[in-house]
Parts: sequence; C-alpha cells; structure tokens
Amino acid sequence: MDVYLHKKGLSGDEQKEEILNHLLGRARSIVKVGLKSNNSPSSEVIYAILRRYFSESPGSSLPLADFYATHPMAKETPVDYWVRLNTAAEAADRHLQRQGSKMDNMDAEIAMMFVRNCPDPSLACVFRCKPISKWSLTEVQEAIDEHQREYQAKRLSIANAHVVQVTPAVASSSSPEPEPVCAHLNTAVCAPANPIKSSEAVVPESNALERVLSMLERVLERTSQVTHATSRPHFSPSARFPQCKVCGDGSHSTRTHCMREKRCLTCLEIGHQRRDCPKITVVQHANSPDQGN
Repeated sequence: MDVYLHKKGLSGDEQKEEILNHLLGRARSIVKVGLKSNNSPSSEVIYAILRRYFSESPGSSLPLADFYATHPMAKETPVDYWVRLNTAAEAADRHLQRQGSKMDNMDAEIAMMFVRNCPDPSLACVFRCKPISKWSLTEVQEAIDEHQREYQAKRLSIANAHVVQVTPAVASSSSPEPEPVCAHLNTAVCAPANPIKSSEAVVPESNALERVLSMLERVLERTSQVTHATSRPHFSPSARFPQCKVCGDGSHSTRTHCMREKRCLTCLEIGHQRRDCPKITVVQHANSPDQGN
C-alpha cells in the first residue's frame, strides 16, 4: 500500500481517504472509529489499528517478554522450534520499532534461547561443549542442519532394514508352491529337492485317501442296512394293483383293462357298457314286484 500511495503522489489526508476506500465491512468501521480520537491521522496510524485487530501477531506492550516466553511445545522438533523462535524474535523487534526502540543483538538472543531450551536431548548434548553465550547464530544453524541429516539417514537405514527383513519371508513362502505340482505331474522326472519333505507330504495324502474310502464304506454299509430294514418284501412293481380279473396281471387294475378295451365292468365282455349289461337287466327284471307276483 505504501508503494501504491507513493506512485500516486498522494498527501496525508488523501492517503487516509485512499486507504479507507480500499477497506470494507468491519475493518472500515474499526478504522473510522479509531481515527476519531487521533488529531493527525496518517497511514501508519491506520496500519497500527489494522494490526491490533486483525494481525496474527498483534502489538504487545512487552514484546521482549513475549519473545523470552517462547518455549518448545510438546513433541516439537528442533527445526520447528528454531523457525518459531526466529519468527517470535522478528515480531518482537517490529513491536519495539513501533515504540521507537529495537532489539539489541537479536541473533545472539535467538541463539542463546535455542541452546537453553533445545527440545531434543541428543542435540542438547552437543551444545554442552561450551558456554551458552559462546554460541553464534551460524553455529547453531550448522548444528541443527547436522542433526537433521543424521536423523534422515537413520530413518532411511531403518526403512531399508525393514525391507530386507520382509523380502526373504515373501520368497520363502512362495518357493515351495511349484514342488507339489511337479510331483503330481511327473514324479520320476521332476523329483523334489528335499526327499524328506516330499515323503512327509505324500504320507498324509495317502492317509487322507484311506480315511475317505473307509468313510465311504461305512456310509454305504449304513445306507444298505437302513434300506433293508425299511423295505417291504411283498412290494414289487408287478404287485402295485390287485390282480386283473381279465388277464390276471398285477401291473394294472381291472378297471384300467376294461376301459382300454371297452369292456363291461360287470360281465367283463366286449361290446357294451355297464349300464347296458344284460346281466344287470336280467337281475333287475327278476327282482321286480310284477315278476314276483
């Protein structure tokens, strides 16, 4: 915004109006209210109001105290703490500059804060070789870089060792698979490499076959016993019906024979039906009342 205002060549009041024209909503309202209590508003005053209400690192009355309170968080790596510590130092220096001061020897303060509060025990042992005040910003940065290289190399070696341990297990589990196939296809040509293992594999297979055959024999024997116990000796396909009165065959009934050959069901003669049978007519005529008288 400063570069934009400088290129347009605007004065103090014109800069204030130009900045307000670029603000919207809550930001514009807060700036307008804040400028009422300022007799000589300028662009820096507007920036200060915006930082106070909308900045991620708002102004502090004790910027150095905020910097010295920057300690490592739980499970924070040395690199993350180093970056956060430098960011806190820069924010504290900006706040001091707004107050008309500055942070004396900021690099040395950052180095001492990190050496005193190093979150990694192994890296903290490196910093014990000389007093805290003797460490410079460059030396601390080199120590952090060396620690990071060792950490990456350690992770890579662990990953490679894990791959080496897993690979033989996969190969050993897949190698025995072709042996049973070769043994079934041609035992004489493709003999197994280890005869002990092959014999151990054949013996359980033969035992399993014998067990299956014995189970089948027991099942068949039990089935035959049940069939013999529940069978009826007098039942046969030829005795399903009473003996036919026409031909004497038991495979069909008398009614079926008569209907097939159009015989009378009473006298079993061909040529008439039961209702027209002469034998029935003679019997009815003999039993009539007129015949009796």
